[in-house]
Amino acid sequence: MNVTIRLEGTAEEIGNALKALSYKGVLNATALELNGSVMPAVAKPEAADIEEVFVSTEFAKRALQRLPLSRPMKSVLKKLYETHPGSLSTEELHDVADYTPPQFAGLMGAFGRRLANTSGYDGEKEFFVWRWNEDNDAWDCRLPDSVCKALEESFPKKFPTSAVKGGSTKKSE
Repeated sequence: MNVTIRLEGTAEEIGNALKALSYKGVLNATALELNGSVMPAVAKPEAADIEEVFVSTEFAKRALQRLPLSRPMKSVLKKLYETHPGSLSTEELHDVADYTPPQFAGLMGAFGRRLANTSGYDGEKEFFVWRWNEDNDAWDCRLPDSVCKALEESFPKKFPTSAVKGGSTKKSE
Protein backbone atom coordinates (compact mmCIF):
# COMPACT_ATOMS: atom_id res chain seq x y z
CA MET A 1 0.00 0.00 0.00
CA ASN A 2 1.27 3.46 -0.88
CA VAL A 3 0.24 6.62 0.91
CA THR A 4 0.99 10.07 -0.39
CA ILE A 5 1.36 12.84 2.13
CA ARG A 6 1.58 16.44 0.98
CA LEU A 7 3.26 18.80 3.41
CA GLU A 8 3.10 22.56 3.04
CA GLY A 9 5.01 25.03 5.17
CA THR A 10 8.45 26.30 5.94
CA ALA A 11 11.44 23.97 5.98
CA GLU A 12 11.29 24.06 9.79
CA GLU A 13 7.59 23.10 9.84
CA ILE A 14 8.10 20.31 7.32
CA GLY A 15 11.11 19.04 9.26
CA ASN A 16 9.03 18.94 12.45
CA ALA A 17 6.22 17.09 10.70
CA LEU A 18 8.64 14.57 9.25
CA LYS A 19 10.21 14.02 12.67
CA ALA A 20 6.78 13.43 14.19
CA LEU A 21 5.76 11.04 11.41
CA SER A 22 9.03 9.11 11.55
CA TYR A 23 8.87 8.70 15.35
CA LYS A 24 7.18 5.28 15.14
CA GLY A 25 8.45 4.34 11.70
CA VAL A 26 5.58 5.95 9.81
CA LEU A 27 8.03 7.23 7.24
CA ASN A 28 11.08 5.44 5.88
CA ALA A 29 13.05 8.67 5.56
CA THR A 30 13.73 10.86 8.56
CA ALA A 31 13.91 14.61 8.55
CA LEU A 32 17.71 14.43 8.84
CA GLU A 33 17.94 12.32 5.67
CA LEU A 34 15.86 14.90 3.81
CA ASN A 35 17.69 17.90 5.25
CA GLY A 36 19.70 18.56 2.07
CA SER A 37 16.62 18.53 -0.13
CA VAL A 38 14.60 21.06 1.88
CA MET A 39 15.26 24.77 1.52
CA PRO A 40 16.39 26.34 4.81
CA ALA A 41 13.79 28.45 6.56
CA VAL A 42 14.17 32.19 6.73
CA ALA A 43 15.03 33.04 10.31
CA LYS A 44 12.11 34.57 12.17
CA PRO A 45 12.78 37.61 14.31
CA GLU A 46 12.97 36.98 18.03
CA ALA A 47 9.72 37.64 19.88
CA ALA A 48 11.44 40.29 21.96
CA ASP A 49 12.21 42.20 18.78
CA ILE A 50 8.78 42.13 17.15
CA GLU A 51 5.65 41.58 19.23
CA GLU A 52 3.47 41.28 16.11
CA VAL A 53 4.59 37.69 15.46
CA PHE A 54 1.95 36.51 17.95
CA VAL A 55 -1.82 36.42 17.65
CA SER A 56 -3.74 39.25 19.26
CA THR A 57 -5.71 38.71 22.45
CA GLU A 58 -8.95 39.31 20.53
CA PHE A 59 -8.13 36.68 17.91
CA ALA A 60 -7.04 34.18 20.59
CA LYS A 61 -10.35 34.71 22.42
CA ARG A 62 -12.33 34.08 19.21
CA ALA A 63 -10.33 30.90 18.54
CA LEU A 64 -10.67 29.61 22.10
CA GLN A 65 -14.42 30.29 22.31
CA ARG A 66 -15.46 29.26 18.77
CA LEU A 67 -15.97 25.60 19.70
CA PRO A 68 -15.58 23.66 22.96
CA LEU A 69 -11.97 22.66 23.64
CA SER A 70 -11.14 18.98 24.04
CA ARG A 71 -10.02 17.74 27.45
CA PRO A 72 -6.41 17.13 26.28
CA MET A 73 -6.21 20.62 24.72
CA LYS A 74 -7.61 22.20 27.90
CA SER A 75 -4.96 20.32 29.89
CA VAL A 76 -2.15 21.50 27.60
CA LEU A 77 -3.29 25.13 27.67
CA LYS A 78 -3.76 25.09 31.45
CA LYS A 79 -0.28 23.63 32.07
CA LEU A 80 1.34 26.11 29.66
CA TYR A 81 -0.56 28.93 31.35
CA GLU A 82 0.57 27.81 34.82
CA THR A 83 4.17 27.55 33.58
CA HIS A 84 4.15 31.01 31.94
CA PRO A 85 6.53 32.71 31.31
CA GLY A 86 8.42 29.41 31.39
CA SER A 87 8.13 26.69 28.79
CA LEU A 88 7.53 22.94 28.58
CA SER A 89 9.18 20.38 26.35
CA THR A 90 7.09 18.53 23.81
CA GLU A 91 7.67 15.36 25.85
CA GLU A 92 6.14 17.08 28.90
CA LEU A 93 3.21 18.21 26.75
CA HIS A 94 2.67 14.62 25.56
CA ASP A 95 2.42 13.60 29.22
CA VAL A 96 0.05 16.47 30.08
CA ALA A 97 -2.29 15.47 27.23
CA ASP A 98 -1.78 11.77 28.02
CA TYR A 99 -1.06 11.27 24.30
CA THR A 100 1.65 9.52 22.32
CA PRO A 101 3.76 11.79 20.06
CA PRO A 102 1.66 10.96 16.94
CA GLN A 103 -1.57 11.55 18.87
CA PHE A 104 -0.20 14.85 20.17
CA ALA A 105 0.71 15.87 16.61
CA GLY A 106 -2.93 15.21 15.68
CA LEU A 107 -4.14 17.29 18.64
CA MET A 108 -1.98 20.21 17.55
CA GLY A 109 -3.06 19.76 13.93
CA ALA A 110 -6.71 19.92 14.97
CA PHE A 111 -5.96 23.06 16.98
CA GLY A 112 -4.25 24.55 13.93
CA ARG A 113 -7.41 23.83 11.93
CA ARG A 114 -9.42 25.62 14.64
CA LEU A 115 -7.15 28.65 14.25
CA ALA A 116 -7.26 28.59 10.45
CA ASN A 117 -11.07 28.54 10.51
CA THR A 118 -11.43 31.39 13.01
CA SER A 119 -12.37 34.78 11.56
CA GLY A 120 -9.41 37.11 11.35
CA TYR A 121 -6.86 34.29 10.94
CA ASP A 122 -3.40 35.45 9.89
CA GLY A 123 -1.10 32.57 8.98
CA GLU A 124 1.93 34.69 9.86
CA LYS A 125 0.98 35.06 13.53
CA GLU A 126 1.84 32.43 16.13
CA PHE A 127 -0.43 31.12 18.88
CA PHE A 128 2.44 29.33 20.66
CA VAL A 129 6.10 30.23 21.16
CA TRP A 130 8.26 27.33 19.95
CA ARG A 131 12.00 27.26 20.64
CA TRP A 132 14.53 24.51 19.89
CA ASN A 133 16.18 23.29 23.10
CA GLU A 134 19.70 22.15 22.24
CA ASP A 135 20.20 20.59 25.69
CA ASN A 136 17.46 17.99 25.30
CA ASP A 137 17.36 18.02 21.47
CA ALA A 138 13.64 18.81 21.38
CA TRP A 139 11.17 21.66 21.01
CA ASP A 140 10.01 23.71 23.97
CA CYS A 141 6.67 25.50 23.97
CA ARG A 142 5.19 28.39 25.90
CA LEU A 143 2.31 30.82 25.57
CA PRO A 144 2.74 34.45 24.55
CA ASP A 145 1.26 37.08 26.86
CA SER A 146 -1.60 37.75 24.43
CA VAL A 147 -2.82 34.15 24.68
CA CYS A 148 -2.52 34.12 28.49
CA LYS A 149 -4.65 37.25 28.60
CA ALA A 150 -7.20 35.66 26.23
CA LEU A 151 -7.42 32.60 28.51
CA GLU A 152 -7.97 34.83 31.55
CA GLU A 153 -10.69 36.82 29.81
CA SER A 154 -12.38 33.81 28.20
CA PHE A 155 -12.28 31.49 31.21
CA PRO A 156 -11.71 33.65 34.33
CA LYS A 157 -12.57 30.85 36.80
CA LYS A 158 -10.17 28.35 35.22
CA PHE A 159 -7.39 30.82 34.38
CA PRO A 160 -7.19 33.40 37.18
CA THR A 161 -4.54 36.08 36.71
CA SER A 162 -2.96 35.14 40.04
CA ALA A 163 -2.09 31.67 38.66
CA VAL A 164 0.64 33.20 36.52
CA LYS A 165 3.63 34.51 38.42
CA GLY A 166 3.30 38.27 38.12
CA GLY A 167 0.12 37.98 36.04
CA SER A 168 0.02 37.83 32.26
CA THR A 169 0.45 41.57 31.98
CA LYS A 170 4.14 41.09 32.76
CA LYS A 171 6.16 41.62 29.58
CA SER A 172 7.92 38.30 28.94
CA GLU A 173 8.06 38.02 25.16
